[in-house]
Amino acid sequence: MTLRLAAVAALMALTAIAAAIELPLEEGFERELDAMRDEGWVVRSSASISDAVARSGERSLRMDVGDDQRRYMELYIPVEAGKQYSAEAWIRTEGVRSHPRGGSNRGAVIFLQWADHDRKHVSGGSFPRGLFGDRDWTRHEVSFTRPIPENVGYLHLLLGIEGQGTAWFDDAVVREVQAGWDGPEVVQPNEGATLQTRRPLIEWTDLSPGGVGYLVELSRDPVFPAAETLVVEAEGTSARLAEWLEPGQWHFRIIAQMTRDTMMPPARAHSFTIAADALAWPPEVTPRWAWSDQPRPEMAVAIGPAGTEAEIAVTVDGEAVEVIAREEQLLRFRPAADLAEGIHEVRVEATGAGEPVVIEAIFCNKEPGSRVSFRADRVTLVDGVPFFPLGAYRDPSDRIDEVAGLLEAGFNLTHDYLFEHQPLQTPEVAREYLDLMHEHGIKVFLGLNRVKLAERDLAWVQRFVAELMDHPALLTWYLADEPEIRGFTPSDMRRIHEAVRMVDPFHPTSVVYCRPGSFAEWADAQDIHWNDPYPLRPSGPDRPLTMVEEWVKLGRDAVGPDRPLWTVLQGHDYRWSNAEQARAEIGTPDKPTREHTRAMVFLSLAAGSDGLIWYWWPKSRYHIRDDAPQKWAGIVETVQLLHKLMPWLTAEPTADDEMAAPEPLRVWSREVDGVRVVAVVNASDEVTELRAPMEDGAEGRLLDFESGVAVELVEGQLQARLEPWEVRIYRW
Repeated sequence: MTLRLAAVAALMALTAIAAAIELPLEEGFERELDAMRDEGWVVRSSASISDAVARSGERSLRMDVGDDQRRYMELYIPVEAGKQYSAEAWIRTEGVRSHPRGGSNRGAVIFLQWADHDRKHVSGGSFPRGLFGDRDWTRHEVSFTRPIPENVGYLHLLLGIEGQGTAWFDDAVVREVQAGWDGPEVVQPNEGATLQTRRPLIEWTDLSPGGVGYLVELSRDPVFPAAETLVVEAEGTSARLAEWLEPGQWHFRIIAQMTRDTMMPPARAHSFTIAADALAWPPEVTPRWAWSDQPRPEMAVAIGPAGTEAEIAVTVDGEAVEVIAREEQLLRFRPAADLAEGIHEVRVEATGAGEPVVIEAIFCNKEPGSRVSFRADRVTLVDGVPFFPLGAYRDPSDRIDEVAGLLEAGFNLTHDYLFEHQPLQTPEVAREYLDLMHEHGIKVFLGLNRVKLAERDLAWVQRFVAELMDHPALLTWYLADEPEIRGFTPSDMRRIHEAVRMVDPFHPTSVVYCRPGSFAEWADAQDIHWNDPYPLRPSGPDRPLTMVEEWVKLGRDAVGPDRPLWTVLQGHDYRWSNAEQARAEIGTPDKPTREHTRAMVFLSLAAGSDGLIWYWWPKSRYHIRDDAPQKWAGIVETVQLLHKLMPWLTAEPTADDEMAAPEPLRVWSREVDGVRVVAVVNASDEVTELRAPMEDGAEGRLLDFESGVAVELVEGQLQARLEPWEVRIYRW
C-alpha cells in the first residue's frame, strides 16, 4: 500500500470511529492507552494511565509535561451545526506552573476547540484558564460552547497541560446543552424558600466570566407560557423585577445569552414562594439629574415600582434639600443653598415597610477641561477646533511616564491599560498621567477599571469621572474593550454610558467591538463606536485586508449616518500570541508590513471611518520599536503622512469627493482651498492597472502628494501600475 493510500485509509478509519462516538461521552480512563487509541483518541508520549491515583474507579489519565510546554490527550467528537455543548473533567495537579518561556500558559486544562469536517483547525472554541500548583481533585468545566457554525464538524476535546508539571484527569464528560440543563448555580433565593419580600433579588454564579449575559424568566406556571411569563434583563449576575410579585409560588429560570438573538437553552427551573404577608419592599430608587452650572439646579429621584409607599429624605452635602414637588414616582428638589463648583455628595434615604434603602451618589458641577463635540459630518471638535484622532493604545515602552515612541510617530491620542487593570488606580495617578500627556500635546482616551465595571459599581465610575473631567488632556472615556465577550449586555453598557454622561456630558464615551453580527445591538451604548478588524491571523491563511472596510461599513450600517465611528487598526503580529513559538519559528515580527498598514488606513478612510487608532502587543510579547523596527517604521511613516494630510482629513466633505472607481480600486478624496487630494488603494493581492481620465488643465498640476513630483498624463489619463495593496496619493 502506498503512503498516500495508507493515509487515506487511516483517515477513513478515524472518521468511522468518530461517527461511532455518541453523546453524552463519559470517560473514566479505565482502559489501556492502546484501546483508547483504537477508539479514536490521539495519545501523546506524555500520557499514561495511572493505577495509583483515581477519583472514581481504579484508574485515571496522567499527563507529565516538562520542556514541551503544551501536551494534550485529544479526541475529535462529531457535532451538529447550531447546537451547543459543554464539557467537564475532574483534575488533580502536582507542581503545575507556567513554562519559563511559555508566556501566559493556562495550566492543567480542558478545552473544546473547533475543527472542520476534515478535522482541520477552525478559529473558535472554548479555552478556560486551568489549574496551577498542587490541587486535590477539582471539577473543571467548559460551561458551554457558542452555537456550532456550519463549517465546524467536530469538537476537538483536549485534556492536558499548558506549562509544566503533572496532572491527573478523571470522569470526563462531554454533552449537548439542552433545555433543562443545570445552568448557573443559584446563590439566592434557596430552592423552595418562602420570602417576605414581593420584589426578591435573584443571584447566581457566572457561567463564563467575561463572555455571557443573562435573562431571568418568572412565571406562576412551571411550563413558562409566553403570555404568563415575566422577563428581566440581569445586571451582571443578579436580577430584581421592576414590579411587585403577587403572593404564592413562582418559578424562575436563568437563560444565558451571547447576543440578543443567540441564547442558550433555558436552564432548569427553580422556585420560591412569596408569603401572603410579604412586604412591598424594597423600592427602586434612581437618581435623575445631570451636570449643571446653575447655582441651585433642579434635581429628581425616581421611586418604583408603581404603588410604592415610602418617605424620601434627600440631603446634598449633608443639608436637607428644598422639595419642589412629590409625584407618585418622582421627587423633584433643589439644594437648599447655592453650590460651589466641585463634586457634591447626595444621599437619598427611602423609609417604609422594611429596612431603609439608602443611595449615595454625587452631583458634579465642575467646569470641564475641554468640550468635545462633533460636526454634522462626524469630525471631532475640541473646543470647536477640528481634531482627527490618530491614536495608539500604548507607548512602545509600556510605561505611563514615557512618550518617546508616541512623539516619534506623531500620535495625537493615547491610552494605557494601567487604569483598566488591577490594582485599582487612584484619580491622582491618572491626573499625573494626563498632565504628562498634556505637556506633550497628546490627548487621552481614558479607561475605567474592569473589576469595578464587572461589579456594576456605577458610584465608583461616576466619582472617578468627576475627579478627572476637568483635565484638558481628556478626549473620551474608554468604557470597554469588546464587551460582547466580557460578560456585559447592551443594557449594562448603556447604564455605564448614562452614568458617565450624567456626570460629564462634555467628553464622549467610546467602546470597541469585535463581533460585527451584533454591532446593531450596541449601537446606542456609547457615543463613538469603535471596532477592531484584524485581518492578519495567528494561524492559517490571513483574511483579505478588505476586512477593514467591510467592518467600517457594517459599523456604519449599525450606528447610522450621524454617530462617529473609529477604526482600531492592527499593529500587532498575531502570530506572537505564542511568543516563544513565534520567536523560534519566525524570528522577527514582520506583520503588518508597511504596505499592509498603508492599505488598512486608506481602506478605512475610503469606507468612512472618522478616526484611526493603532493596537499592538504589550512588550511582554515583543517591543514593537526595538524588536520589529521595520514594522514600527511603517507605522511611523504612515502616521506622519496622515499629519501632512490633516487639513484634508478635517475638511468638510462635498459631493465632488464621491468618485467612482472600478474594482479592485478604492478612492478617498477631499478638497481644501482649491487643492484636491485623492488617495487610490489597490484593494487586491494582484497587480492592478489604474486608468483615470483627468479634467482639462490637469497636465502640469497633477503631483504625487508624497514626493511632490509632477505626474505625466498619457493621452489625458492618469495611468499607474499598482502593486498588491499599494496606495498612491495625488494632488492637483
